Amino acid sequence: MELSVTISPSGDINKNIFKLKPPRKDGLLLNIHHSKPNNKIRFIHTAFHDRGHVLASADNEGNFYIVDFHTCKYWGLPKLDSCTFLRFSAYRPDELLCGRNNGDVYVVHYESGTVTGTLCGHKSPVKDATFGGKSGCLTTSQYEAIVWSLETNTKIQVLNLEKNNALKHVVFIPKSNYTLACFQDDLIQVWDNTDFDCIKQFLPINWKNYSVKSIAFTKNGQIMVVAGYLPTLVIFSLDHWKLLKIVNLPEHIHTVKHVEFVQRPFDGGCNRILAILSGQGMIYFYNVEENAITSQLTTQYEVSKFSLCPNGSYVACVLCSGDVELYCLSNYVECITEDEPCERKVYVKAKRCAKKIGHVKEQISEILEINKLKAILAEFGTYPEAHRTKIWEKLLKLPNNIQQYNSIINHVTVVAFQDLKQKYPLENKLLMKSLKKLLNNLTTWNSFFAIVDYMPIFVFPFIKVFNNKPVACFEAICTIICNWCQHFFEYHPLAPVNILAMIENILLEHDPMLLHHYSLHKVTAHIYAWPLLESAFSEVLTASEWLQLWDHILTYEVSFFHCVVVAYNIVQRHILLSFRRTEDFVLFFYNQNPVNMKRLLKVTFRILEETSKDNHPREFLTDFKGLDIGNYPLFTEYPKSVVEYQLEEERKIDEELESIVISRAELDNFNKEENKEKAIRQEQEKRVRGTYSIVRL
Repeated sequence: MELSVTISPSGDINKNIFKLKPPRKDGLLLNIHHSKPNNKIRFIHTAFHDRGHVLASADNEGNFYIVDFHTCKYWGLPKLDSCTFLRFSAYRPDELLCGRNNGDVYVVHYESGTVTGTLCGHKSPVKDATFGGKSGCLTTSQYEAIVWSLETNTKIQVLNLEKNNALKHVVFIPKSNYTLACFQDDLIQVWDNTDFDCIKQFLPINWKNYSVKSIAFTKNGQIMVVAGYLPTLVIFSLDHWKLLKIVNLPEHIHTVKHVEFVQRPFDGGCNRILAILSGQGMIYFYNVEENAITSQLTTQYEVSKFSLCPNGSYVACVLCSGDVELYCLSNYVECITEDEPCERKVYVKAKRCAKKIGHVKEQISEILEINKLKAILAEFGTYPEAHRTKIWEKLLKLPNNIQQYNSIINHVTVVAFQDLKQKYPLENKLLMKSLKKLLNNLTTWNSFFAIVDYMPIFVFPFIKVFNNKPVACFEAICTIICNWCQHFFEYHPLAPVNILAMIENILLEHDPMLLHHYSLHKVTAHIYAWPLLESAFSEVLTASEWLQLWDHILTYEVSFFHCVVVAYNIVQRHILLSFRRTEDFVLFFYNQNPVNMKRLLKVTFRILEETSKDNHPREFLTDFKGLDIGNYPLFTEYPKSVVEYQLEEERKIDEELESIVISRAELDNFNKEENKEKAIRQEQEKRVRGTYSIVRL
């Protein structure tokens, strides 16, 4: 069900009643959003009460909302201007800790909205808070950590940092008398809370020096998981202060943003299931003991944050759309009591397997949501052949403007690429007919495309995908041109120097040795990048490889297309470094070459994630925008002077041809008149001669 919350300008507490409906098949129980849609107001934080029946949420303007599942009531709290974190107090269950931008932490009674105390001491905004002992609270900002007594709201200890150092994480280790801190250089230290002596250090080399993104503990404090930016988990035993194992997550999980153990009944605090939020906005549930992903939660929009209910009942997801969605964890993590018989456990496993199979079938049949499509692609590496056309139509958001398409067909005035059959001879006459029709329609949409000589190579593979669907094919090409071919035509008929320069900068950042090799042999991006772009990779990949690549290109952001150009060079570097002649490089990028697609995609994702902001294509490209329903866009990203010059030249040629035709006609007429006069003169002469003879007789 949906729960619309309204901002109360007066700050009054008005509790509203709602009826909680049974969850959906995917476990969605509740969607919380603002009653008046506003892209500027978005939920950014959520927190569960320790008893699990109350959820608090805060938006980016400092508005707070409480949802009580037991009483089925929800209400808003007075606005606090800002919120940097949200956490229910472990000392007083009816209080909520809210961080402010100025570094203060408010203690708020969540029923009445009254501010009952303030923790003042931080110089920068507080990022989080953890609890330990009877009334201890540890708050962390970027440059300091402070231990408080919530009984008196006073400081107990302040962690002072050396100059030019910063904190990533500082937490109380559960069920212990220890505090753990992770610094900006990824060094982790543990110290005793009694005398604050350092008792243990974990060096970044343990997790291959990957940047630490998240740290999680089991409820009993015996196991610690360190998650780096890349998909690697490092598991430590805190009982013996030793490394247990390093886990490389499946390849479809490219990055990790946050990890947290799922609290389950009857596990004695030895939590086995770890919730992992990937950089793609999906939550994976990983069984630490079985070393396997058991399930995954995908939503319509990417998940930016999540909170787990302490009793293992719910997970609250903050979506990139600004909404909050509440899911039942039982759909993803089975909770079985220790005294249940084995038959019950077997039944639950069978039920889980059936549910997974049903889930996959439902995802493929519906083909509606981008995150579901990403999950399918991540699982299988490519989309199913039988559903690819439908999936691409969904990804490209094709409007199916039949009326507008018919108008284009009925107004074709220029036959584009008249020498098409000679340049690109195809045995399949139907494909040739479809290619001609598409090119004519593109030229009617914009006459500029009649002079883009590589357009037939670029569009031809898409015709085979959208076979017998001319409207979808035309709209797909228009969408791809408007999005993935940004800035392609600005310097036509020259190659797009700005795009090629961008690709060269990315290659310099990720493989300077290869770029140096190119420079030594005077190989420019016009040779190693432009052939891939102008052919959409169709000349260097097999049909199945091309389909797999474009499954990914259309699924992810527009800059994926440009990153894969660099990735293709890097993956093929062992061959390219052996070349010395320019013609070898040219030949290589215009012909099919064996390539490991799995590695190509992996390197592409790495480039997509790790390229610096200054060099990243997304800084120069606009986000994807589909065609509007009811009309096709006016395409203007091309040099008008080129088209005008071309049209002027064609006009001159036509005028010259017309002049020649007229001259020939006039000459023919002149010759005819001259011949006619000559014939008349001859006839007259004959008559004169004839008359004279008669007279003589």
